[in-house]
Amino acid sequence: MSERERKAIREAVEMAENFDIRRNPKSVLAAIIFMICQLSQTKRRPIAEIALASEVVENTIKKSANDMYPYASKIIPKWYASEEDIIKSLGGGLIGT
Repeated sequence: MSERERKAIREAVEMAENFDIRRNPKSVLAAIIFMICQLSQTKRRPIAEIALASEVVENTIKKSANDMYPYASKIIPKWYASEEDIIKSLGGGLIGT
């Protein structure tokens, strides 16, 4: 993972604290990592890899990411991805659960 992606994840986690996201903090972090990786310009990481590293099961990551999608354009740093990029890459609901 690039330094740019790590910085975006750190900033997104800080921004997520401003919203009432009723999820376990570990699930929120895993979902943010997943969303940032989906927006990556270099290499997308498989959700299985994120699940293994975060110790959060894939289905929980998917559900958390879907729950957080309405906040994505406010959480993900503007310098990392525009609202159009977020809509295009993450879609209206990220992934089918």
